[in-house]
Amino acid sequence: TQALQVEPKHVVLEIGTGSGYQAAILAVLARRVHTIERHRALFNEANARFESLKLRNITTHLGDGSRGWAHAAPYDRIM
Repeated sequence: TQALQVEPKHVVLEIGTGSGYQAAILAVLARRVHTIERHRALFNEANARFESLKLRNITTHLGDGSRGWAHAAPYDRIM
């Protein structure tokens, strides 16, 4: 995360949401975070977590992130 040098104006793409921990950290640092998860159970858990934490600048996508997420490009950082 530190190596990304995320700034408050940045839009970040995260491949692999998992528990949502990394996306939550990025949401504090960046303007917008797009995160992709292929496993529905993890996707649902992360969405619930973001809602409970009131993290409104995270957009989650269910799917294969191996090709990125062109719908919201360009990104300032990709993790």
